[in-house]
Amino acid sequence: MKNAFKIIGLQILLISFGMLFGNGMIALISGCLGDGFTYSTYFPFAIILTAVCTALPTLIFYIKKGPYILKIIIHFFILLGVVIFAAYVFDWAREFKDFLPVLLVFISIYIAVWVVSYIKHKNDEKQINNALINKIDED
Repeated sequence: MKNAFKIIGLQILLISFGMLFGNGMIALISGCLGDGFTYSTYFPFAIILTAVCTALPTLIFYIKKGPYILKIIIHFFILLGVVIFAAYVFDWAREFKDFLPVLLVFISIYIAVWVVSYIKHKNDEKQINNALINKIDED
């Protein structure tokens, strides 16, 4: 379980970075299009709170029962619900047309977090395998 909280911490950082990057891109595009785009004073708090709320459902993957693909689908939709709720509450999107950029940023962040997590797990796996090979060679 200690590893779960380590992964959740990493995901909070990645999600926060992704949200800041995504919102920065939205602000840049809005600025280029001549739209007025400003951030509220509670924006950093909203980013952190949303990152924590979207990282916690990762614990679903530590449940032993159920197919992994089903866990991914459930995880995706829980996070999508959190993001849509946060977008409405924090006034990131109030009209239907405003939800498209939020949805695109969410999907981009979701994919990026899973790619980074996959690479990290593969590196961990490689280190464990190398350590086992070295241990066998010593014996």
